[in-house]
Amino acid sequence: MVVEDVLYENVDGDQSCMSEKMFRRLIFKRSSGLVQSEALLIRESPSDETDSKTKNSSASSKKKSQKKGLTGSKDSLRVDHSYLGSSYHSSIICGLSLVASALSAAASSGERVSTTIVGLGAGSLPMFLHGCLPHLNIEVVELDPMMEEVATKYFGFSMDEQLKVHLGDGIKFIEENAHSEPNGKDSDAVRILIVDVDSSDLSSGLSCPPANFVEDAFLMSAKKFLSAGGLLIINLVARSSAVREMVISRLKAVFENLYSLQLEEDVNEVLFASPSKRYLEIDHLDEAATKLKAMLKFLVDVESDMKNLQRLQ
Repeated sequence: MVVEDVLYENVDGDQSCMSEKMFRRLIFKRSSGLVQSEALLIRESPSDETDSKTKNSSASSKKKSQKKGLTGSKDSLRVDHSYLGSSYHSSIICGLSLVASALSAAASSGERVSTTIVGLGAGSLPMFLHGCLPHLNIEVVELDPMMEEVATKYFGFSMDEQLKVHLGDGIKFIEENAHSEPNGKDSDAVRILIVDVDSSDLSSGLSCPPANFVEDAFLMSAKKFLSAGGLLIINLVARSSAVREMVISRLKAVFENLYSLQLEEDVNEVLFASPSKRYLEIDHLDEAATKLKAMLKFLVDVESDMKNLQRLQ
């Protein structure tokens, strides 16, 4: 793995804004041309707090303009966890509009929503969710212990009672917890399962996720895991349309409801699957997007992404 700090000019392509922004990037050497995670760095100064309201930008595959070496003391920099550097992460957040009423009801009643994320990366997504929707109980499942060390040391990742990391195999974790109740008790609260992990074996035609996360055995475990009602979210990067169609076909065979958010300027596609219509805002997505946006503690352009949401049935 490589962790590097870089300086970008003209972020988001806005010619009227020439301010520079600093980012910390995580790159896997096996995929040196792909930035696995990218986080906004801000200086430890009250005047920099306004950066947290900056519009999210893509870092997963789009290229920003000229890169320059980072100067200044790194000791004065910290990661801004209210900023999402990857556009597909923003799409994951926006897709929660599909269950916005259930999330709102849980928040109003003081109930925690069980949220499982397979794949830690730099910890950007779980940290953002933790701050943006405080009533989520988040458990991250990560196979590689080194990832937790890197996320903590370089990207400001930290755990507490509502954000924990389980070191182990994500598929086995879902299989073993497929029949457990959310939060360890009887509950009608919506449940969320996010698969955001890259593949080291590209022979299957998938860059994300590894092929065994879209095989029938895992999908059936995920369906049982969400049996009380909930949402499976998959970050998909298929290397051909045939591979994409294969994944879509498998999901359709298991899940009653399937939606897609295809990023216009990115290779990522975010899939949302649910075993039933319970909790889904199928007929009132505009209202649901407004409801979700009102809950979020950080700025996310929910409306723009929701315009691109498509049902795949």
